[in-house]
Amino acid sequence: MKKFLNILSVSIAMMIGMGAIVSCEDETLGLGNGVIGGEAEGNVKTLDVIAYNSKFDTLRTDKFVLKNGAFGAYNENVFGTTSSKFYTQLRPTTIGNADFGTETKIDSVNLYIPVYFNASKDPVSKDTINLSKPNQKATDNDTILITTKYAVDSLYGKKDMNMTLKVRDINTPMYTSSKYFSKLDGSESLFSVNSPVIGTATIGKTVSNKIVKVRSATTNIFQETVGYKVTLDKQYFDDKIIKNAKTGLLSDYSTFIRENIRGFEFSVDETDGFIVNFNPNGLNLNMYYSYKNPTAKTEGQTNYKERLTGTYGFDFTNIWNASLAGSNVTASQIVNNYAGTTYEAAMANVNTELGDARIFLNGMSGSYAKLRFNQQQLSDLKTEMSSKNITIIGAKLKFFIDDAYKLTKPPYIVAWNEYTKDGKAISELYADVLEFYNAYPNSVHFNPIVTGSTDFYTIDITKHLKSMLEKNNEFQNQTMLITMGNFVTSSSDATTINSTNPYQNNRAYNPYRIVLHGNNSEVEAKKLKLLVYYSER
Repeated sequence: MKKFLNILSVSIAMMIGMGAIVSCEDETLGLGNGVIGGEAEGNVKTLDVIAYNSKFDTLRTDKFVLKNGAFGAYNENVFGTTSSKFYTQLRPTTIGNADFGTETKIDSVNLYIPVYFNASKDPVSKDTINLSKPNQKATDNDTILITTKYAVDSLYGKKDMNMTLKVRDINTPMYTSSKYFSKLDGSESLFSVNSPVIGTATIGKTVSNKIVKVRSATTNIFQETVGYKVTLDKQYFDDKIIKNAKTGLLSDYSTFIRENIRGFEFSVDETDGFIVNFNPNGLNLNMYYSYKNPTAKTEGQTNYKERLTGTYGFDFTNIWNASLAGSNVTASQIVNNYAGTTYEAAMANVNTELGDARIFLNGMSGSYAKLRFNQQQLSDLKTEMSSKNITIIGAKLKFFIDDAYKLTKPPYIVAWNEYTKDGKAISELYADVLEFYNAYPNSVHFNPIVTGSTDFYTIDITKHLKSMLEKNNEFQNQTMLITMGNFVTSSSDATTINSTNPYQNNRAYNPYRIVLHGNNSEVEAKKLKLLVYYSER
């Protein structure tokens, strides 16, 4: 799962430098003695909070948030079934009325979906076939085929199952200017999709890398893209591409995506199995064709070919490719079914006054939690700060995992602030993300990564609390919103996040699920509290 953790946010390697900061519970959040003077002594106050479950019925699932794509279906008893379909536009690599020659025949159309794998690990298997001399041991001058299988790192769910991936074409134009939201109960569809299947493949926990080379050579004759391989219908591309060579439908990108191929849908037949993450920018599709040689054979010509070959490629680049600003639209259709689940029962008994015993967070869903601070206790602390010369040196919330549910541990949970200002509702990131550590995501520990034996998540709001108690900043009716996942960095700058919109996070393709102890937990030691670290001179 290590690669999966990485793709859902940032590389674990980037986070190593902060490990020492968050590994010890007694650390005062990395501020150092220089903040309050070398003779200060650290203390901690425990303040009450109220946290309860909530949910909404839609989720934004367009290019704004889809740094990765996801499709598949997964079912378990706590949160029920989550299923996802993925949609993408595609454009010819070279636009313009093409000349495919005469007596044109499509030989094959291959789509590769670049799921994540770790090539540095030992492969699942590696086989070599001698193409020059079948069934004989290859010598240095023989041409060989090497097939290497790797384990897919980006599966969540029942990894030992196989699923049936199907590709269909979309009948609805996708617009760059449109915002797309999934109705999570499945009552509405994002796009109209044509029913004929144009490609199918069995997908599972391994992918293959095929290489053709001369055994002693340092370069390859052929290397297949690593990923799920889907063989697409040749007749579909004959109708859409070859027969449209002179019709104008290949003449410009706008016409192509509005009138010819509007996009593809990736979906699975099954209602239970796994959800897979992949990089939409890495999708690879080529149409291989042959045509009659337009040049007649001359007398004595020995290397003449009756038919010539060509390749017609397609581009899937979208805004999340920082090196090449593409414009293909992507979107997902996500459906949740909570019927008969633990989560459904919890949502029927939400306690907005006293808080819930458990907090349920599910990626690719509308589940989230609301948290309110005890305003009287904050006021009392502010008074005490004045009377006893107290300095706050840290503040954090600790969310303990309920291990009884046996769910795979997610690397992150994330939160932001919702409050009222001048009569308007404001949703924004905490100052602890944007100002205090000033290096999101690789140096911040607003929401440090959780791995190994760690059994709790941390939300660090030191800067936010200090602004209220020391600088008298007001956040009327403030509520913390807590969800599964993490913020995603900007499509144009891989070191920054969207400071004006906390909804730009990875929940739309994050399949993790977790149950946390709430403030009303029966386990006293794991009750959700606000821990305030301070020094008293």
